[in-house]
Amino acid sequence: MLVEENVLESVNPRVAMTFPLNLSVIESANALLHLLEHSPPFITPAYMLARGLVESTVNYCFLLQCSEDDFNNWVSYSRQKAYRRLDRTQEAGNKKLRLHFDAKFDPAEIPGLSEDLAKFTGPKGGERNRWTQKSINDRLAEIGQHSPDDEKLVLTLLVALAATYEIGSEALHGTLIGAGFAYGLFGLPNETPSGQAVLLLMAATECVAAMVQVGARKAAFANISEASRTSLTATLMLIEKSLAHSGTPNEDDASSADERKRGWHSTIDGRPTD
Repeated sequence: MLVEENVLESVNPRVAMTFPLNLSVIESANALLHLLEHSPPFITPAYMLARGLVESTVNYCFLLQCSEDDFNNWVSYSRQKAYRRLDRTQEAGNKKLRLHFDAKFDPAEIPGLSEDLAKFTGPKGGERNRWTQKSINDRLAEIGQHSPDDEKLVLTLLVALAATYEIGSEALHGTLIGAGFAYGLFGLPNETPSGQAVLLLMAATECVAAMVQVGARKAAFANISEASRTSLTATLMLIEKSLAHSGTPNEDDASSADERKRGWHSTIDGRPTD
């Protein structure tokens, strides 16, 4: 776990502001470990959690390097969302549920809150539900514009994104493929539960490593890499354990070799990686 005092002493104000996001990445990675070390592993909820883990990591890396406008939008969105939560409704057909806090206060009493509300209110008076119009891929692209190291980091996070985001989103939305993928529905023969667990663990490892890389460069807390080593080590140990029980095809088995040819292959900028 990261050391709070180091964050508070940071010379970079964004580090302190994004500290909850930092903690969220660490906690999500640890929670993912618990889901996947179970026998059998809880694959479907792990995909859901991994999806949020990847996006939180992308946001963290993006926010430490983005424009002031983008960063201020991220803060403003949460300020106005906290206020709107004091009085909200849900409707289904002719049924309407209202949840509201008794104490009322004028947004003008809090400096900047009226502006925050206006920024995230649409032309018809409805709430705008996104803090940015930039997609997760757009945010990733901007991360890669700062240094050669960041270009490598983007490739790493693209792998994590490809491994988790689509199925994680489908699982969250309760679709058939999202609910059934872990049980072999719509999957390939070599996409076994143990293989999916390894893939999810690798994605979690890459996310924590990416956060450490960007955070260590932008922040003034020197213990970040050492503090994250425990989570990384635990992840790697689980990967090794999962690999040992994954039923990896025998290299000398002709049918297994043929199976591998029909497996997934990846490219970077059109060039094969395998």
